[in-house]
Amino acid sequence: MTLCDTWLRTLAPRAGTRSTIEQHKKRVVENEILFRDVNERLKGVSEGFGDVLPEFEIVCECGNAVCTERISMTLGEYERLRTDGKQFAVRPGHESLDIETIVEDHGGYLVVRKDAGRAAELARESDPRATR
Repeated sequence: MTLCDTWLRTLAPRAGTRSTIEQHKKRVVENEILFRDVNERLKGVSEGFGDVLPEFEIVCECGNAVCTERISMTLGEYERLRTDGKQFAVRPGHESLDIETIVEDHGGYLVVRKDAGRAAELARESDPRATR
């Protein structure tokens, strides 16, 4: 069981109804989207230092609203991550396998992709880089 699974289990409703489970999954994705937006701003600031700093830090994009862990990556790695609006970078153990799949393991961080369904739709619809 991962750290995020433990955290999610404590927040998951006891009744287990489909609607509350879907609301919970939506809340997790919304948290991940918020962190992605924060990281887009951090990337903008870091670009000014691109010739000086080979790596920059982003905030873990897991569904845990209180997670403050950092992930180091190059600007190139960050740009590759952002080629798919359903992808997020999370620390190992922070993945939510009920709504996403691990697609890459970079040691210090994982790239996860939202599975089909409402989670994937929300991630794609809110992608700040998507052409609308």
